[in-house]
Amino acid sequence: MLIDEIEVGLHYSAYGPLWKAVEELISITGCQVIATTHSYEMISVARDSIVDEGAFAYYRIGRTANGVTAHRYSHAMLDSALDSEMEVR
Repeated sequence: MLIDEIEVGLHYSAYGPLWKAVEELISITGCQVIATTHSYEMISVARDSIVDEGAFAYYRIGRTANGVTAHRYSHAMLDSALDSEMEVR
């Protein structure tokens, strides 16, 4: 399932319950969810809300001299980046 700009139209207080519902949906259906966002808060809440760290990965897409690349970051790496207040969007 692809959810583009997952935060659009939601109050920030709904971010945590949304990620809990997404995690439950994944558990029940076995589907994969790909969600895009430009929201630092949404990324931070996702990291804090998803219990199964193995079910969560963060990808950052960026331009390089060779074109566009995608880098995968584990839950632990995202933890470190957010705890260090690094830019992750």
